[in-house]
Amino acid sequence: MRRWVVLTVVALLAASAAHAETIVGTDGGPAWAVGPVVLYPSFQAAIEYTDNLLSLSNELNPAGTWIKSISPGMLLEWRFSHSLAQIGYDLSTRNYSIDRAKWIDTHAAFAALDLEFSNGTYVRMRDDYRQGILDVQVGDPGAEVPFRNQEYRTNLGVIDVGHQREQQHRIGLTGRILDTTYQPPLLAPYFDESGWWLAPDVEWRTGPRTWIVGSAVGGRVTFDRPASLLFTPDHRTEVEQGVRLGARFELARHATLQFEVGPDRQEYTGTAPSNFRGIVGSFALQNTSVSGPHWSVDLDRDAYPSIFGDNNYFVSNQITVRGESPRGTLLRFGGSTAYYRNDYPTDPEHRLDRSWWTYAWMGVRQGVWVEWRATVRYDVRSSTLPGADYTALTYGVALVVGR
Repeated sequence: MRRWVVLTVVALLAASAAHAETIVGTDGGPAWAVGPVVLYPSFQAAIEYTDNLLSLSNELNPAGTWIKSISPGMLLEWRFSHSLAQIGYDLSTRNYSIDRAKWIDTHAAFAALDLEFSNGTYVRMRDDYRQGILDVQVGDPGAEVPFRNQEYRTNLGVIDVGHQREQQHRIGLTGRILDTTYQPPLLAPYFDESGWWLAPDVEWRTGPRTWIVGSAVGGRVTFDRPASLLFTPDHRTEVEQGVRLGARFELARHATLQFEVGPDRQEYTGTAPSNFRGIVGSFALQNTSVSGPHWSVDLDRDAYPSIFGDNNYFVSNQITVRGESPRGTLLRFGGSTAYYRNDYPTDPEHRLDRSWWTYAWMGVRQGVWVEWRATVRYDVRSSTLPGADYTALTYGVALVVGR
């Protein structure tokens, strides 16, 4: 199966290259254009070493392993009138030195359609599907669970409808449906997740470079964990309502600052019901220039569902900084760093986790398409829960082609 997928992707890319014109894509990277259709091909081959594959406590003397990976992919983009259609697919196949005979595949595909009408009405639809091995828990922005090598599949459908007047105002309503299933055997106490959310939002220009922004959210999620040899069965539900208000400022042509803050309520039912009521919010400062450096600073505070038995939720305070030098230069640099503080208010022991990770890479360009890259990442978590601390160092080299 893997061989046929790789050969099919390579054949499509080769056929496209024979009749295509090389252009600079909307993201600043190389692409092929055939009439109104633009193809963004990609390929990556990498070898990495990690000294803690499963992010286990250092007290357990975690094993290190070499990881080989091959990742072909492509994105098709078709612009018509003022609208856009996209189809994308990526395959990541990995091999670990602890089991050299086994390659593990992860498939990711999406389809999107953005319809823009002359009267300002828009309809945006997107569906994302992933199946394979996860690096972090799906739907876990608080990074509660580190890499566990768990098999899963997930599908997220989003539809956004509304009305906008360019650079003046936008009023919309977004609906999301998520379905996630973890495949046995379970390596951590994951919950299968099925939920929906509705979120109206508004942006209104109040000055030359100022907008008022606001949003609300309402949704319901069901969490189910089947019985297994390691974990007891569990069933929970979450009902959420929240409102946020804020502003966006255009500091320069490609630099923006936006913040939103407001009350949020999450009600959890199950064997140990609990409620979260508090202030949540976000702050984002970013530069999105295509030709210049990319950078961003993000601060977030929110409550997220927990997979641990004594906690329905945890409160996460986060700061993330990212940066990347512009494309087209011989030497390129990039990286990111983040700090998460996760509090468990309903935990009998008042659990508190602090996580920090940093990632850096350096690339050497070879022509328009090829980049040779070296990477390093370091993860640390400290916890008031005995045995939950860990460190992990990962480094490697990669050949990157295309986007």
